[in-house]
Amino acid sequence: MALLALLVGCAGQTLSFSPDTLDFGEVDFAGELPEEGYAVETVTLTNDGSAADTLSLQAYDQDHLCLAGFTTQDFPVDLGSVSSGGSYTFRVGVCAYVSGEVDTEVSTTIEVEGDNGAVSLPVTFTPVRSSE
Repeated sequence: MALLALLVGCAGQTLSFSPDTLDFGEVDFAGELPEEGYAVETVTLTNDGSAADTLSLQAYDQDHLCLAGFTTQDFPVDLGSVSSGGSYTFRVGVCAYVSGEVDTEVSTTIEVEGDNGAVSLPVTFTPVRSSE
């Protein structure tokens, strides 16, 4: 039984986001929405496994986030294969907030699955409106 626990513990996660969380802080929604959203950040998903991995975007919060190159679609979305040590890059922006969320921290996630497991990227931001 101890050997099984050791093997499971060594298997580890084969996909990792960098950064491993995305905190946009306060996002000001004054002015026209930029094409990629407000406060755009680049996020890299790396295949830390020893073999290629076929990735799919399982979900992202389309009520709040924009992912450059993605439009409203049915999930999952095929991202293709990423070699061992390879990576996939996302451009993530904040695009909207829901009524009642101004000045309140919003928490959501981006979910990606590979052949050998899944990974989730926590995303937070606080929508604010400054006077223009």
